[in-house]
Amino acid sequence: MRKTWYGGARIGLSSIALLCAAISVLTPPSFAQDSQDLPGILGTDNRKPIDSSAWPWSSIGRINRTAGGFCTGTLIATKFVLTAAHCMYDSRNGRPLAAQEIHFVAGYKRDDYVAHSIARNIHVADDFEYGTANGEALSNDWALVELVNEIPLKPLSVHEFAREGEKLKLPEGASILRAGYSQDRAHLLAAHSGCSVEGTAESGRILLHDCDATRGDSGSALLLKTQDGDYRILGVSVAVRTYGAQDYGVAVPSVNFREQLSTRNLIP
Repeated sequence: MRKTWYGGARIGLSSIALLCAAISVLTPPSFAQDSQDLPGILGTDNRKPIDSSAWPWSSIGRINRTAGGFCTGTLIATKFVLTAAHCMYDSRNGRPLAAQEIHFVAGYKRDDYVAHSIARNIHVADDFEYGTANGEALSNDWALVELVNEIPLKPLSVHEFAREGEKLKLPEGASILRAGYSQDRAHLLAAHSGCSVEGTAESGRILLHDCDATRGDSGSALLLKTQDGDYRILGVSVAVRTYGAQDYGVAVPSVNFREQLSTRNLIP
């Protein structure tokens, strides 16, 4: 049985690594460790630093936790941030974090940022179960952080998938990318552009992709760039998992949470 990382605590699971950075003191803003030692770097490391002060990157931010560590989140409304559900728990003891323990910093870059707010409420997917690494838990690994203060930035839209049976159909000619705050470059936003969705699992409730993402990138959005230059959230990056002999990035597709967001009047 292979040892993997779950929120920073090493446990015995056969085929999954969640990507929450669970240390609070981090290396300087350079790649201080070999990227091949990091889970989720699939082959060549294709992450590149990107200007976090310009949209859409300014609407992506670091989710800092007073319990230690951080994740990545994306504004979908001026007071709501989309992220991974497992980021809302203390990895040392499985305790759900209180809202006041969460601080969202949008457009973060070293000692600078665009906007910030602590959380007012945390809304975790109803069927998410922390500490369970099966496909059902992964498919529900998303959460909304409701902020105390509005963030005066343009949110990112949530993609509405078309289905073909268990398949999720992507628009033709679309470009796929992912951007987040990685543990080894904790103070700079980095993106992998030109990656791809490789398929689905769990009856279409999980997206498999080859975008590089490692610890700290949990909760980051898998993005679709349309031909007219718009950006849409395809899903939430949560883990790396082995299917057969191949490692894939795992994302919760927007089809799993779009209806709930619409019911709450957070998206059209």
